[in-house]
Amino acid sequence: MKIARNSKTENQPQITFDELYQHCIYASAAHAVANLRFSFFSYEQSWDGDNYSFKMSSEGTISFDFNKKIIAGALKEFESPRFRQYPEYQAIELFSDAPDSVRQLADKEALQYMLEEIEGVVLPAATTAFWLDSEGLFIFDDSIDEFWENGGEFIRYLLGPFEELKEYLKEYSDLSEEETALAEHLFRMKMNGNLQITKKDISGVDKKSEGYDEFTESLSELGFIFK
Repeated sequence: MKIARNSKTENQPQITFDELYQHCIYASAAHAVANLRFSFFSYEQSWDGDNYSFKMSSEGTISFDFNKKIIAGALKEFESPRFRQYPEYQAIELFSDAPDSVRQLADKEALQYMLEEIEGVVLPAATTAFWLDSEGLFIFDDSIDEFWENGGEFIRYLLGPFEELKEYLKEYSDLSEEETALAEHLFRMKMNGNLQITKKDISGVDKKSEGYDEFTESLSELGFIFK
């Protein structure tokens, strides 16, 4: 049984539209910096318009609608028993208790980044979901533990306290103090609407780094322009 539309699960995280957006932007900035040394993992995070995707131990896409201030998030944990329900199961059913506007956002955006070929059929596949609107954050599962189990590790940090997310990303990508400072600087630039990167902004970056192209590509996805 799924949770009722207006109920909250015990110990459920509380987060606003703007806070979650900031968390995703910071994660992307840290990821871009990490690409300088670990270009092979550049696929782990990306932006396409207002859709943020990650592919780590689990996968997910979080779609933002800035006009309606709503969010649809689809998550995939490959070890989840739910993954074996496909192709019979329809991923949009994870949003069955969500308002129509969220369901449309999930159907047209978030779930389109979750395509899998299963038994010869290409279809959206997710193992849990969440959404956010003016009434707050809602999850598909009856309990927060069930949500974590079916959503994977990274979503815990995206929906959790900002400082814990920063510490997690620093450890995950083995960021130095200098790299962390650069990620913080890029994050502040993005949030302040300053999208023109000058030589001074990245003065400590070695353009001969193996992942420099991946670094610039990740920042371009965030709307940055290199002067």
